[in-house]
Amino acid sequence: MHAALESPADRVAQNGSAEATRTRSASDAHLSSTAATGLAIAALLVIVSVSLADGLLSSTVAYERDTTVFYYPLMSWAAQQLRQGTFPLWSPQFFGGYPLFADGEVGLGYPPALLALITFSPDRALVALRLMHLWVAALGAFALARSWRLPRSSAVLAGTVFALGSFLQAQIHHENIVRTAAWLPLLLACVEHALQAMQPRRKVGWIACSVLVLGLAGLSLHSQMLAIDLIALGLYGVARWLVAPSGLPASGWRRLGAIVGVCAPVVLLGLGMAAVQLVPLLELAGFSPRGSGIPYADSAAYSLTLPGLGQLIFPYLFRGPEDQQWGLWTHWESYIYIGLAPLVLAVVALVLVRTRPVLMWALIGGLGLVLALGQYSPFNLHYYLWLLPGLSGLRAPGRFSLVVVLAGAMLSAYGLTWLHEQARQSVLGRVRAPVRVVVVGLGAFVALLTVLLAVAHAALLNGPDAAQSWIQSSYLSLPRDTYALTVSDVYSGLLWSTDLTNPHVAGSLLGLLLLAVLLACWQLSTRWTVRTWSGWPAVLVAFTACDLLLFAWGIHPRAPLAKLGAEPPAVAAIAQLPPAPDGVPPRLLASPVLSQVAANRLAPFGVQEANGYSSLQFVWHRDYLGRVLYVDDDLLDLWNVRFVVDPAHYGRVSTYRGVDFLAQQAQLHGPADGVVSEATFGLKPGSSVSELRFVTAMMASVGVSQDTPVAEVELRDAAGQVVATRQLLAGQDSMDWAWELANVRPQMQHQEVESAGVAYEGGAGNTERKLSFADLVLDAPVQADSLTFRIVMPKGEMALYGGAILSPDGTSQQLFGRSKAK
Repeated sequence: MHAALESPADRVAQNGSAEATRTRSASDAHLSSTAATGLAIAALLVIVSVSLADGLLSSTVAYERDTTVFYYPLMSWAAQQLRQGTFPLWSPQFFGGYPLFADGEVGLGYPPALLALITFSPDRALVALRLMHLWVAALGAFALARSWRLPRSSAVLAGTVFALGSFLQAQIHHENIVRTAAWLPLLLACVEHALQAMQPRRKVGWIACSVLVLGLAGLSLHSQMLAIDLIALGLYGVARWLVAPSGLPASGWRRLGAIVGVCAPVVLLGLGMAAVQLVPLLELAGFSPRGSGIPYADSAAYSLTLPGLGQLIFPYLFRGPEDQQWGLWTHWESYIYIGLAPLVLAVVALVLVRTRPVLMWALIGGLGLVLALGQYSPFNLHYYLWLLPGLSGLRAPGRFSLVVVLAGAMLSAYGLTWLHEQARQSVLGRVRAPVRVVVVGLGAFVALLTVLLAVAHAALLNGPDAAQSWIQSSYLSLPRDTYALTVSDVYSGLLWSTDLTNPHVAGSLLGLLLLAVLLACWQLSTRWTVRTWSGWPAVLVAFTACDLLLFAWGIHPRAPLAKLGAEPPAVAAIAQLPPAPDGVPPRLLASPVLSQVAANRLAPFGVQEANGYSSLQFVWHRDYLGRVLYVDDDLLDLWNVRFVVDPAHYGRVSTYRGVDFLAQQAQLHGPADGVVSEATFGLKPGSSVSELRFVTAMMASVGVSQDTPVAEVELRDAAGQVVATRQLLAGQDSMDWAWELANVRPQMQHQEVESAGVAYEGGAGNTERKLSFADLVLDAPVQADSLTFRIVMPKGEMALYGGAILSPDGTSQQLFGRSKAK
């Protein structure tokens, strides 16, 4: 009756009220969704920030040698220049001069790095950049998961795994590697949105975002990681075409056209945006040893190994007692760990979640793993990449584990989503069989793994000889790093890694057991409210965060940047010396073994180094440096080096019949009549000389005949007049240093002479060569102020390792140090 009395105006009012109610409900739902997303992102950023807590509080950072000899000192020097209003395209502080901008590793072409260096002190800038890029990595993985319609909790898990997983945390000390790698998931997320966009304006917008992200990755810059980003983008595009065509045209060719229509402009415009950094880098690379490519054995170094896959469960598998590393390669290049819970969830996704996106990520991760294994892979796909133009100068295929970690993060997100849906969809009081398989299977796996470890440990203890024989023949015979690694090191490491009392081993087993208990409480509970509780995904995310944070904090040593970048004592010592007459800043050459004055460390303190450290060292600098490190001659003066810091790192100074010499470092070495075939040594003023003694060696001189003059010696007084001369003769005073070799001796044209000891061919190594001793007595004592030693042999080369003058009373004076003061 009331409806019959209702007027049209009343019905319009009611309809309007209903529409307003629906609008408010939609608005509230949107606000609620936005708030939930914001809360999830905030939680993710907090989790990631904890990994840098000590850095944020006290500038204490994870570091390795590259932190102290490259990134931090050069960032500090660049910050000084920027604050003085100078953009440092070139640095005179190392290598005797180096195009720092073109190198790209400091990030002078990268806006975030420039902003940080201008805004913060160098220590805070380094920490801020690390934090920013871990945030970028986490948010990118979160966005990528959300672009595939995964729940927020799963997206948080993906972000946590990618940011705190093995790749970024193990490489955290390589600032430019982290900078370039961090952008990969965000790049893929933007590309995915562009592929799904139906409206042209939205598609163009997402393509523009993708271009910006790739451009920033290119400006960051690590050339290999940029190549891996591009390869990952290519793999993603191919996988979207072949495996996961959802949201794309049904026709294969139209689908391919849609993918190319997005990816091609992204790559071209993104690299074009980064060209200001990439073009100088490519030019510089052409002058480095990598410019013409490197042998595949060098390129394949630092591959992930097949035994290394055990690190997926035991991340410190190759860490023995007292943290002794027994892996085949440097540990930070060899980790692969995504956390225990993500690993189990990824396996759940692979086995039980039969969807095309899961297959796509499995394909991407599998190809990434094959590439990361490099030379150890059953199918060496990395070799075929090395054959491609532009990729033959890159090494460390283990860095393709970046793709594996990202794929693992996405697969774990799918696994978590599946478990959450299974719990909500199961009938009250009943649990689906696949879920039981997951929980029971995990428990059984933990038990089996514990037994296998115990059996392996017992076998190692009971059969040490057989174990060590296997280690020598099957493990140490594989390609590996150059650092010392013995059978006993590996045997000790294996014992420790199979010991159930090892905290790392026990921790992983207990972690898996705890994970099994959590999954059982969630999935096997008979109470509907427990099984459908919405907090279970957050519990697994928290479990993963704790696991990965503990892992990340144990990879590298940690120290305050104030300590790592402290002024070396050498700086103060140099400051006390008289300045150069021309006012040129002091330049020194330090031995490569000195950590306090290691290459680049002196840059922020105004001291220039003739040596240096960079992945793109000039070829001619390398060769020139090798020469002056081996022999101290006039070539060092051409570098304007005033100070040489060189400890007795070659061992004790050798002595033979009153002559001191360094067997691994000649004072003069060259062919006859060369610009470096003569050296003049200053003597004490008015030195009385009656006898000359030398330690020498001839090289490539088998055909030099007996009694042939091979060197001349001149003694001069204070006025420069020659007061005495003597000659060194082949077969009397010097011999070829390969004289004792059985295959050389029959061809030798001169006799063997008295040997003063042995040297090593090339200045280092295991090839011993004989040194010659010469004793020249003057007809009568003379007064001299300098001695000149000149090589005059007709063929081959000669080296002078040491010399001494003797006075009539038997006192000696060594010839270390030349007359031209540094």
